[in-house]
Amino acid sequence: MKLFVTRFLLLTLLSFSVWAEVFRVDDIRIDGLQRVSAKTVFAALPIKVNTDVSQTQLQDAVRELFRTGFFSDIDIAREGNVLIINVSERPAINRIGVTGNSVIETEPLLDGLKRIGLIEGDIFKQSALDQIERELNAQYSAVGRYATQIQTRIQELPQNQINIGIKIIEGEVATIKHINVVGNSRFEEQDLQDLFEIKKTGTWSWVTGSDKYAKQKLAGDLERLKAFYFDRGYLEFETLSTQVSLSPDKKTVFITINIFEGEEYQVEAVELAGDLIVPENDINQLVTVKAGDTFSQKELLLTSDAIKKRLGNEGYSFAKASGVPKLNKEEKTVKVTFFINPGQIYYVRRIVFRGNTTTQDNVLRREMRQIEGAPVSTEKMELSRARLQRLPLFSEVDMTTEEVPGQPDQLDIVFTVVEQPSGNINASIGYSQGNGLSLGAGLQQSNWLGTGNTFGFQVDKSDVQTGYSLNFTNPYFTQDGISRGVRIFYQERDLNELEISSYSTDRFGVNVTFGYPISEKSRISLGLGVENIKVSPGSTAVQEIAGSPRLRSDVDNVYVNNSAQTTATNLGFSDTNGNDFLDEEDVVPGSIAASSLPTAAGAVTSDQLTSTPTGFLDRHGNDFNNLNFNLGWTESTLDKGVFPTDGRSQKLNAEVSVPGGDLEFYKLTYSNQFYFPVSKSYTLRLKSKLGYADSYGSFDTLPFFENFLAGGSNSVRGFRQSSLGPKGTPSVSYVAVPYNDNGQVDFAYLSTDNAGGRLSTFTEDDQQTIGGNILFETGVELVFPFPLAPNAKSVRSLVFVDAGNVFSDSCTVTQSSCSDIDLGNLSSALGTGVQWLSPVGPVSFYFSKAIQKQPFDRTQSFQFSLGQRF
Repeated sequence: MKLFVTRFLLLTLLSFSVWAEVFRVDDIRIDGLQRVSAKTVFAALPIKVNTDVSQTQLQDAVRELFRTGFFSDIDIAREGNVLIINVSERPAINRIGVTGNSVIETEPLLDGLKRIGLIEGDIFKQSALDQIERELNAQYSAVGRYATQIQTRIQELPQNQINIGIKIIEGEVATIKHINVVGNSRFEEQDLQDLFEIKKTGTWSWVTGSDKYAKQKLAGDLERLKAFYFDRGYLEFETLSTQVSLSPDKKTVFITINIFEGEEYQVEAVELAGDLIVPENDINQLVTVKAGDTFSQKELLLTSDAIKKRLGNEGYSFAKASGVPKLNKEEKTVKVTFFINPGQIYYVRRIVFRGNTTTQDNVLRREMRQIEGAPVSTEKMELSRARLQRLPLFSEVDMTTEEVPGQPDQLDIVFTVVEQPSGNINASIGYSQGNGLSLGAGLQQSNWLGTGNTFGFQVDKSDVQTGYSLNFTNPYFTQDGISRGVRIFYQERDLNELEISSYSTDRFGVNVTFGYPISEKSRISLGLGVENIKVSPGSTAVQEIAGSPRLRSDVDNVYVNNSAQTTATNLGFSDTNGNDFLDEEDVVPGSIAASSLPTAAGAVTSDQLTSTPTGFLDRHGNDFNNLNFNLGWTESTLDKGVFPTDGRSQKLNAEVSVPGGDLEFYKLTYSNQFYFPVSKSYTLRLKSKLGYADSYGSFDTLPFFENFLAGGSNSVRGFRQSSLGPKGTPSVSYVAVPYNDNGQVDFAYLSTDNAGGRLSTFTEDDQQTIGGNILFETGVELVFPFPLAPNAKSVRSLVFVDAGNVFSDSCTVTQSSCSDIDLGNLSSALGTGVQWLSPVGPVSFYFSKAIQKQPFDRTQSFQFSLGQRF
């Protein structure tokens, strides 16, 4: 600045000595330009050719040229009537580099530099660089980083160019050491501080970060404090002052808030004013501010919004309704008047869809509740947008209105959607502790050919199950919104791999389901299915599945070369199946006389034979053809399909195995989840699942493979998958040896490898879960942002308590952990978790600790699952 003043004064003196008189300018010549165009100089120069110029005008001209900021020096001269201007340009910016910044990203920072004139390729202005230092310090101070240092460096280059380096030392966020509220007498200071998002440093501050000072957070807290008092009738409340003090090292903040509470005001009267349009009684029903009540700013705003929405439903899209309180300070009362200005009524000319490059227009249009040509309805517009948002086709749905030129009473409604991938040929690989390694491939398209229909087939293989399925769903099978879905499936499931129960099932079937909307938020469904079920008991299946005693598989039976079996071998017993054992799969030579079998070879009497087994499969067989009828009801008011924060979803389903099939049973299930926003960042989730099943008709018991099972990451976390509930009666098994049955050679089953041993049994000591006909699960979660990425939408943290169990109303004395429903016998666990919608698929981690468990429960403190789709 001093250099500029000095040069300007010298130039003034020179001008005074050279230009002591007015002269006419015939031409203007500019020398020294490199990057700045002559057109730019002439545009800033107030002197024109063929005009008379005085000393004062020359001084003004120089001043204007300096004001452009393009020049570091300007000299002026005269050759005859030609005005000569010699300029020295400021250097051009070759490159701008920023280092050390993490709180403010580089791209937004460079955009800010552009707005104040620091742009690569443009002329350098020192004032702009000084300004960016001030602005950056202000921005970092606003987020509590008072110790931030901004260092700039200019590197001169040939051809009058420079490089600018900006180094940022961000420092740590200042922590809040103390918050003090002064002037309160109506409410405890701690109650007021609990309203604040910012907190003084405490035990969990390192997790929540609430003790990090930010100017914006404090401003928001002051607004919450004001709303708190206004909602309780203290209309004279005000914040007198706010002092934020820094420690000398700029690392600690002390906050003092001085307030004036005033007196509590009661509502004296409520009036309506303006053009009501709709019946006054309808408006009065929306008014929640009542005479005699303590005044509440919240109720005032809710009433105003309700009135505007009501008028909007009548087509008055830009209606205004404002509640104005008039204070009577002497009586400490307030008179509330709602001023209503409906404006004019608007009609919908057209509904326009944008962004749906794949999805056909009719798929979106059939979700509309607002009709073209009808008055604009705020409620129907929002409902239409919500219905589009709930479709699995779009990641974002925005709604705007556009005025129609020349038609002051008409609007166009524009829905702009962002389509998300709706499926394609896919492969999947994943791992979970319940199912182990899983592989899959197939095609799943939820927007088949842009029609909104779902079509797909899938092949999945894991340690526990193998499945094949083909499905097709038309959500608008009829124009009324009746849906129809068809599914063909085949599934093999082996519970032996879960180490929970010893049996496997093969299911093949076809289901047809129709859905009918009964409201905007709920629908009912009707389904009919045909299914074939084959069940195979494992070698150690409990007695409820297959009765005991029976041949024990995979154990050391009588060796062919056992010394005790020499006689049997010599008599011609042969190991025909080649497993090195004599068992019931081998052939007994017909020429062998029973009398030739010595006692040492295993001769026993017929009274030592086993009784007839009485398991479910023994009584009913293991191959079933089933005819199922399903009736269901679903409701959803969730605000989002993924990571919802508000609303509820409920599902009630009844499944009946109808007469005509081999099975006769029914199952009733109900599940729900409720989301309650606790604050802007915290959400409370409540969930539960209930179930009851039983047999009817000729069946005396519910098929064991239809029992409820509980436990696992999608059930009661902290316990192994399908491990909770009643345990079956342990199996009893035998080893096969030949014996004499009234002169006939047959096999008996012994637990010893020596044929001469006593007839004894082998009892399984592993408690296998068989499940029961009553299910109870519940849980509560507190969901909040992931501390390491608080602004990320694809990851969240939670703490939870899960509880549940499976019960039975037909327990036997031989079963363990079996009882009729008793909430005192619930298994429960406390834990925390992280859920992440990663680029490679959903990932969940849960850490749990059982806080109550039943005998034979199998706990699991760490549970996770991950999947990948590519």
